[in-house]
Amino acid sequence: MGLLRPKHLVVEDHDQKGAVIGLMRHNGVVWPRDEAAGWPVYIHVGNSADEVLKRSSLSVRYKESNLRTLGVMVDADDEFEGR
Repeated sequence: MGLLRPKHLVVEDHDQKGAVIGLMRHNGVVWPRDEAAGWPVYIHVGNSADEVLKRSSLSVRYKESNLRTLGVMVDADDEFEGR
């Protein structure tokens, strides 16, 4: 279902997903509780920052004609300068 949406955000974990949804709601974006009701942005949860940032994973997953916007969000953790 998510791959049909034109806006995608790839996050590192479920905590980041929850934070994004909370920030969006707090700033007035209508965000239904149920994804099937039509989230404005599809959020894909990766298993790690390395997986999220892997170029081959991103290029294969997102070579779709209807994708207009792709965002990537990872924690800096101990690698602040590198991220």
